[in-house]
Amino acid sequence: MNKTPGQLHQGDVVSLVATARKVNEPEMEFAKQLLTSWGLIVKEGKHLYSDTGGYFSATDALRLQDLQQALNDTEIKAILCARGGYGTTRILDSLNFSKFHQHPKWIIGFSDITSLHIAVCNEHVMSIHGNMPISMHHQKAEQANVALQNLLFSGRPNPILWNTQTKGKQGSAEGVLAGGNLSLLVDSIGTKTEVNTNNCVLILEEIDEYHYKIDRMLNQLKRAGKLDKLAALLIGYFTDCKQGSFPFHNSIEEIIKDYTKEYNYPVGFNFPSGHEQPNMPWIHGAKVKVDVAMGLSTLQYV
Repeated sequence: MNKTPGQLHQGDVVSLVATARKVNEPEMEFAKQLLTSWGLIVKEGKHLYSDTGGYFSATDALRLQDLQQALNDTEIKAILCARGGYGTTRILDSLNFSKFHQHPKWIIGFSDITSLHIAVCNEHVMSIHGNMPISMHHQKAEQANVALQNLLFSGRPNPILWNTQTKGKQGSAEGVLAGGNLSLLVDSIGTKTEVNTNNCVLILEEIDEYHYKIDRMLNQLKRAGKLDKLAALLIGYFTDCKQGSFPFHNSIEEIIKDYTKEYNYPVGFNFPSGHEQPNMPWIHGAKVKVDVAMGLSTLQYV
């Protein structure tokens, strides 16, 4: 059984850290104002705006220091990862979760933060896959932001309803929620923080990849046995995925259907998660029931 971090209350402190790509103060302003309007006190990581002159928000050592400090600080009730990009896996194996286990807190993010969600789930603590500060200002993000606020403060996450549109495989199933960015899930295979997909409701999303690479990553998941024992598969946004100069003729839907055709579990498309809005928050490591239908599909916590 995975631990559930406690619900938040007005006056609680939340931490803002950058574990991957760099950010600047204007990019964080909307999120800080939003979190403050929820009654929260925002504590920025010491090196949140450090600029190494390259891609990352700071050196590996300094990003690790900020995240470890947030994990250890008993005053902090939630950690919001500022943005994704790339870089969290570079510090992942150096994290110490001993104090975090004594005082578990919500970790929130998506994309590159998928690697951190998997690591935390392997520590038997739930986390939240959802909007990060960099994406909270988007025009269509309000629905997801409100859902995140409700999840944090009520402790009772609402069901997620969506229109499947694309024909998948109908059916109902129960399992543990896991997943996120396809590239990061594949990247975990063979590491200390390898994703466990047994009896899992697996959610996949991706951005800016060629179709043949999507095929290659799904092939690797299948070869590694990660698709064999799923309870269900939900497909989120595959944003700005494209054909290369030498076209790979299958659509994303066709590629996914091909890799799941031998399995009997439900496969639902158009789940509202990933690099578009609404990017609805869901709890990594929570037990859920999913009903995939031709029209309205549902995910509810059990």
